[in-house]
Amino acid sequence: MVELYLSCLVRLTEGARTLHRRTAGQGLVEYSLLIAFLVIVVVGILTLVGRTLCTTWYVKLVDISAWGSSTSVDNPCP
Repeated sequence: MVELYLSCLVRLTEGARTLHRRTAGQGLVEYSLLIAFLVIVVVGILTLVGRTLCTTWYVKLVDISAWGSSTSVDNPCP
């Protein structure tokens, strides 16, 4: 009976070691995926907000420059 118990204990220990070896890099992969997702989100937000900021900035500059001259300027924003 004791031999059976020790045999099961050895198998469980070996299984735990194998499982630990397979999941050792899991944290790194999860953090890498999280950072990649955040980069995609930030680039998307900057793309959307960037166009709005460029247009707003352009309108303000045209308003300021219109005080002194009647020359029109093309909108440089995409």
